[in-house]
Amino acid sequence: MSKAEAQLKEDPAPPPRKQRQINFSKPHGTVHGEGAGDAVYEQWQDGGPRLFDHRGLEITIPGVKPPGEPPPRPPIDVKHELEPDLDLLIYAASAMPFLAWKAKVQSVLTEDIPRDATKEDIIELLQEIKAAPPPEKQPEAPPPPEAVQVDLIAWATGKENFPAHALYKALADEYGRTATDRAGVLHQLLEEGVVDMNNIRKDVKLTATG
Repeated sequence: MSKAEAQLKEDPAPPPRKQRQINFSKPHGTVHGEGAGDAVYEQWQDGGPRLFDHRGLEITIPGVKPPGEPPPRPPIDVKHELEPDLDLLIYAASAMPFLAWKAKVQSVLTEDIPRDATKEDIIELLQEIKAAPPPEKQPEAPPPPEAVQVDLIAWATGKENFPAHALYKALADEYGRTATDRAGVLHQLLEEGVVDMNNIRKDVKLTATG
């Protein structure tokens, strides 16, 4: 016995692979010819999309990409988190069973897909949505006004002007005092001794206190 014959005896050829058959009770799609003698169906089996003839036996079609895992695809830059990835949905049409793909598309659409819609109809719909102009963006709310930096001494001496509410807040923050009008603010600053009667502003009339 030659060396080649001995090697062949030790390593016999693997048995032929059993031909796949479609399981019509599970999700599957129709490529064309529903119920006709030349019908071609597709179903996801063993990690990839498979083609089957009208008898349910696996076939290959010249010019059609052989079944298997889809090639790696570069990541898509999704601009908006809630925006459906239409490019990916269109791409997946050739890599998923039709019914499963149709259900996936329906999950991101607001309108129902017609029951008799073909794969080509749905792809055309997705392309129309993709080509449509994006919705107008709502105007952004104006930013909140920046906090006013109040200089109480500059205000009390007439060098600066500030809104009354800003004066009240600054008086409470810096001296722990309260006031209900500008005269009250000025009076509290006089009591604190940070200004005196000789240099206070003249446009705020002080009320007499007992």
